[in-house]
Amino acid sequence: MRECKRIQSALAAGHNLVLTGPFGIGRTALLRHLAKQMNEDWRFIFLDGSQTPARLLRGLIQKWAPKRPGTSRRTATAWKVERRHLATLRSPDPRPVVVVLDDVAKVTRPQLDLIRWLKDDGRFRIIAVTERFLPEDGQRRLRARLYPAPLLTLGPLPPPHSQEVLRDVVRPTSPRMGLRPHPRPHPVDTRLSPGNAGGSQGGPGCGRQPSGSSDLSVFRPGHTHGPASHDT
Repeated sequence: MRECKRIQSALAAGHNLVLTGPFGIGRTALLRHLAKQMNEDWRFIFLDGSQTPARLLRGLIQKWAPKRPGTSRRTATAWKVERRHLATLRSPDPRPVVVVLDDVAKVTRPQLDLIRWLKDDGRFRIIAVTERFLPEDGQRRLRARLYPAPLLTLGPLPPPHSQEVLRDVVRPTSPRMGLRPHPRPHPVDTRLSPGNAGGSQGGPGCGRQPSGSSDLSVFRPGHTHGPASHDT
């Protein structure tokens, strides 16, 4: 798949990446598909890019470096305190780390400072998944902090590629992809209890036998996505 190859090439070259496209096109699904493909060589950590820098760092610390026995739970602190804490940590996992900042809708000065610090730290590659309504100036400033950071814009994927991505992202429980049957309800005992021999409706022991057919609900993993334009 062309989009995956471009992302892999950027990471192998030591670059960061900015990924954009219409809402629901499948940007995060594509990255999760790629994370499974590259699992042996790279470790992907997904974070909510709309959170404050302090919350982002706490989330990164919790996922990247396991909590050591005997350490107390950290309380809310300023992001620069969390930054100093992260600088002292080492992960037992030798794989290089890709930090995915998902749903970046705006960029503030503290967020840009954090992104620059993560980039300069040298232990992380960063993929920023931006919303289409992010102002052009905000995207330019983001790419400047991540430089070198190619821009990859996703469009609708052809159906065969979409199915390949969805197979990695969802786990259908029905032979027909997308359909997940509800469990058949347990039969209700409609016999009258001894204390309700008169058979009055609504009393204990009364009820209607449910239908034996099972209901099928449509599981919607998301829209498909497609050919990308690549701007370096």
